Amino acid sequence: MECDVVQGFVLDADYQGTFGYITALTMGSNSLLADLTGKNPMSASTLPAVGVLSEVEWNGEQMDPISFKAQISSVNKQTLAALLQQGPSSLTVKISFVVFDYDRTTFQFYKALSPLGSSGAGLNGSAVRGERTASCSR
Repeated sequence: MECDVVQGFVLDADYQGTFGYITALTMGSNSLLADLTGKNPMSASTLPAVGVLSEVEWNGEQMDPISFKAQISSVNKQTLAALLQQGPSSLTVKISFVVFDYDRTTFQFYKALSPLGSSGAGLNGSAVRGERTASCSR
């Protein structure tokens, strides 16, 4: 699923496409900063974000891997680079995200993809030498 990065940074009220955010990301004991600001088109409220999504890939099955591509700040890029240099053999990962899309029938945005559960819910998984697995937290 391709996401419009420009729309993620600057919400255009007339836009009718897909965009989204990584709202939280923790790797091991390191949490990336939610130092970007997005908009929730459903409520017009601001949305703190770790990254603005450019692509999300998922085949739809519960145990299928999910792949994210996002624009992040230089501070978070440095944090990730430092983690990769440490070369851990295994790392616990928790990610929260939301993808919005526009329904041309009802003429409003909806959450097209996000973890289910309470407001703090995300996906828990692990990264092992570059391979990632994830499962839904409840």
